[in-house]
Amino acid sequence: EEDIPDFKTLSELREALGLHMDDVSLGGTGLPSYVNSSVARNKTLFPILDANRLHFAKNPPDADGFRDLCDKVNSTGIYLYSPIMEGEMGGDDGTNNDAGADDAEGEGTSSGQVDIADEVLRFECRQFPRYSGYPEDPATGIAAAALAASLRKRGFGAPSEDDKNALNKTSDNSTPTKRYRYEFYQGTAMQHASKIGVRFEEKNKVADNGSKEKGKESELQTYISGLIDTSSK
Repeated sequence: EEDIPDFKTLSELREALGLHMDDVSLGGTGLPSYVNSSVARNKTLFPILDANRLHFAKNPPDADGFRDLCDKVNSTGIYLYSPIMEGEMGGDDGTNNDAGADDAEGEGTSSGQVDIADEVLRFECRQFPRYSGYPEDPATGIAAAALAASLRKRGFGAPSEDDKNALNKTSDNSTPTKRYRYEFYQGTAMQHASKIGVRFEEKNKVADNGSKEKGKESELQTYISGLIDTSSK
């Protein structure tokens, strides 16, 4: 992740998408804003105040000019996102069940596992690529994963202490695990809805006596899954 000091270009990018300064959530939330985040290629993160403002964004009218602006900030696309609050989930479009990132490896809820589905953080998103022959992408796994990584870095999505304690209780007293879970809904404005689930599992290195080994880095595993509504037009 890297900060972007070029506020003039960031402002021009925002304006190219038809957004105003007061549409962007910059103060007091702690959300990643105006940064490049990457798990493969840089995506520039813009937190938007709410889904209505997010869906007000327009396709860039000048594709070549938008590409040049992205190049100035070393970005392959602008990723707009807005938190989905409780009760704001969509209707019966087939994308809002709680498949999340668990589907990526076929995990169930076996005896002793804790179901923390309510702890999933959900975001409505839109991705405007730098120069891909189309102005908007209905599903962007690397952008969702990059946003998830930046959210995790800031502590968003970490389970509560009660959930961590429950998750850490395994039948053989094995390695404790901390989970961060996210769902990203994209393509809504295009009437081509998708859902991308991302989960990080952070496993502490433990000694034979069950205590965390000092000086040992945690092992981090990443799981990503996705659903897309192919019937939308």
